[in-house]
Amino acid sequence: YKIDVDRINDEKIVIEKFGSMFNPNNLDELTADDFKSFLLIKNNKHWEGIHRQGNMITSDIEKLKSILRLLLDETKPIKERIDTVIPKNRPPLIKGLGRAVLTPILLVVHPDKYAVYNSVVENGMKGFGIFPNFRNESFTEKYIKINEIINDMSKQNELSLWQMDEVWWRGTTGS
Repeated sequence: YKIDVDRINDEKIVIEKFGSMFNPNNLDELTADDFKSFLLIKNNKHWEGIHRQGNMITSDIEKLKSILRLLLDETKPIKERIDTVIPKNRPPLIKGLGRAVLTPILLVVHPDKYAVYNSVVENGMKGFGIFPNFRNESFTEKYIKINEIINDMSKQNELSLWQMDEVWWRGTTGS
């Protein structure tokens, strides 16, 4: 995997801009338009198609902000936070606010801690033969395991979690 200088620059810009925007100290200022801007590939430079749920996710911006505060509260274990936002065997607290949107938010706020987990990552890991066998695990249990694997691979390969996300994409598209 060759790291493209433009992609490194994209990573820096997106993490600075949206990491700051989603920082729990700044959530009071978050608007629906801000949130929807993150969902656009032209702005996030990485996650295509997540904009489709934008209007639904932001229909109650105060509820969204409170859920983001909860998700990003590092004083609580990640398991407790995600279990609350995406309860086992139930829909997410906000329709459309699933793994494809939540995990990129975790990544931009904590780029050295949380990996993205979406269908591209799952397909990429399956393609490399390293996707765990899950039975009846909750999304949270799956995410914690996936995040651990990707963090280990990130360190072994000296790639950021953002760059690891690109590895899965390239692995599934052949680009």
